[in-house]
Amino acid sequence: MKLFVEGLENLLVGLNPADVPNRAGRYSREWFASRIGCATATLTSSTALRRMLGDWERDNPAPADFGKLAGLESNAADNVVVFSSRVADASIWRVPVLVKTRQLIVPTLIWDDEGFDDWVGDYARYLVVERKQTPQSVEETIKDLRVVRRAQRKRSLEYHEINDGFLLELQSEFANAGVSPRQSDGYIIALHDFLKWAESKGRLKNQVQVASKHDYPEDMADYPFPVTSEQVQVTGRHGKTYMKWVSPLLIRGGHSTYGTRHTPTGDEIEELLRQIDLHSRNIGRDKLIVSCPFMSGARVSEMVQLYQSDFPTPDTVMGLFDEGMPPYLEVKVVRKNRGKSNLRIPLDLVLMIVDYLYNDEQRKQVIRDLGLEGQNNLPLFISEKTGKALTTDSITRICGFFFRKARIKKANIHRLRARYITEVIEYQLDLLAERGMDVDPTTNWQETILTMAVQLMGQGHRISLQPYLNEILVRRTTAEGKIEPRSVEAREKALGEIQKQMAGRFKAYKVLSDAERLLAEGNYEAAAGILERVLDSIRNRRAG
Repeated sequence: MKLFVEGLENLLVGLNPADVPNRAGRYSREWFASRIGCATATLTSSTALRRMLGDWERDNPAPADFGKLAGLESNAADNVVVFSSRVADASIWRVPVLVKTRQLIVPTLIWDDEGFDDWVGDYARYLVVERKQTPQSVEETIKDLRVVRRAQRKRSLEYHEINDGFLLELQSEFANAGVSPRQSDGYIIALHDFLKWAESKGRLKNQVQVASKHDYPEDMADYPFPVTSEQVQVTGRHGKTYMKWVSPLLIRGGHSTYGTRHTPTGDEIEELLRQIDLHSRNIGRDKLIVSCPFMSGARVSEMVQLYQSDFPTPDTVMGLFDEGMPPYLEVKVVRKNRGKSNLRIPLDLVLMIVDYLYNDEQRKQVIRDLGLEGQNNLPLFISEKTGKALTTDSITRICGFFFRKARIKKANIHRLRARYITEVIEYQLDLLAERGMDVDPTTNWQETILTMAVQLMGQGHRISLQPYLNEILVRRTTAEGKIEPRSVEAREKALGEIQKQMAGRFKAYKVLSDAERLLAEGNYEAAAGILERVLDSIRNRRAG
C-alpha cells in the first residue's frame, strides 16, 4: 500500500487536470488506478488514497461537459429574466444559459457606460456551471465584486495593475465609511478569489500567488507578487477543513473562518513562561524552546539543528561583545527553501543558550542518566529518552502542551516566530513614523522597510516578509495616509518578559567580564570595587 500512496503522490505533483479523462464532471478512477498499478476499488478502500485523491479533486474540480453557452449578444426576449438589482452605475441581471438540455441562471454585471462586464460575467458563469454554486450565492459574490470593480474603474486601473497597495486603499476607504471588518474582509476575499480565477485561466500571469514558492521556477525565488497570498486552513461546509490561498490583508475578526492563526501578545508570552515554571520537568530547556523563535525568528526545523559546538564557552562568550563585532552570532543550518544558510542569533539569546548549556542542572542530570558525560557536541535540545536531538514534532508537541495550559488559543510555537518578525518590522515602522513618512504605494519605502528587516533577521527573501508588513499596515495606517507611531509604553511592552530577563542577564555577564579583565590586567582595586558593588546589590535585594 505504501508503494501505491507514493505513486499517487508523485503522480499528482504538477498533474494537469486537462490530461485526466472525465465523464459528467467526474475524473476517471480507472485512469488513476492504471497509472499507479492498483485496482480501481483500492482507490476507494484505502483511506490514504481516497483522502489524497479527494483533496486533489477538490482543488482541481473536473469541468462539466457542457455545450456552448447562450451569449448575451442575443436580442431574444427570453434571454433575460426581468430582474435586476440596481445601484447608481451598475446593475446585476440574471441571465439564463443553456448547458446541454438544462437551463441555468447566471448573475451578470452590467455597467451603464460600458455594458456587459466580460471578466465578471465569465467568472460568474464559471462559478455556476463548473463549481456548481447556486445563482443566489453567486449573486452575493457579484455584489461584492461590483463594489471593488467600481473602485477599480474610478482609478482607471487595469486588472494587471491591481496590487496590495490597491487592496490597502480599499480597506482604508471601507474603514472611513464605517464598513464593518466582516464586510471589508468579504470584499477582499471576493476580489482575491476573482484574481486567482483569472490567473488559473491565463488572463493574468504571476499577478497573484496561487502556490508555494518552491512550486514556481527557481528564477522566481525573489519575485514580488503584486497581490500576495498565504495558505491557511479553512473550515467549510459540514465542518470539513481544507487549505486555501487567501490575502494576508484580511482583518480576521472572530467571525472569520480564514486565517485562524493568532500571534501571542506580550502578556500571553509571560503566561506561557509561567506555565513552564509550574509544569515543566526541564524548565530551562522548555523556556529556551520558547525563546528561540521569539528572539531570533528561528523555525523549529532550524532549532533542532543547533549543537553545543555552535556556541562559545562561558570563557569565550564575552568576546562576542567586543567593539566592531556584529550584534549576533551566525550559525549555519539548512533553512526552508534555501539550502544551507546562516541563522542569526542575537547576543542576548546566545548568553541564554550558553548559560543553559553549562549551568542548567536538569540538562546535566539528563546527560548523566544517559551516560553522555564528556561528549562536547551534544544537541542543544536533547531528548530525555534517546540523547539525540528532539524532533520537530516533539518540540511542537511540548510547546502545544504549555500553550493549552496558558489558554492561548489558535496559536503554536510557529506563531512565536511570527511575533519576532512582526516586532522587527514594527520597529522599522516606528523609525519611519518618527520622521512623518507618508504611506505612498507609488514609492519604494516598503521595499526599504523589508530590506532593513531582512538584514536584521538574516531572512533570505523580502517577499516572505511582505504579508507581515501588509497586516501591520492595516493596523497602523491613518486616514491621512501616514504611519501611526506606537507609544513609548507600547514599544517597551512589546519587548516582553523574555527580553527584560535577558537585559538583566547581559548586564550581569558584562559586570563579571569587566571584573575578570581588570584582574587579568593586575588592577585588583578596580576589580574589587566592581565585585563589592555586586555584593551590595545582592544584600540589598535580600533585605528588601
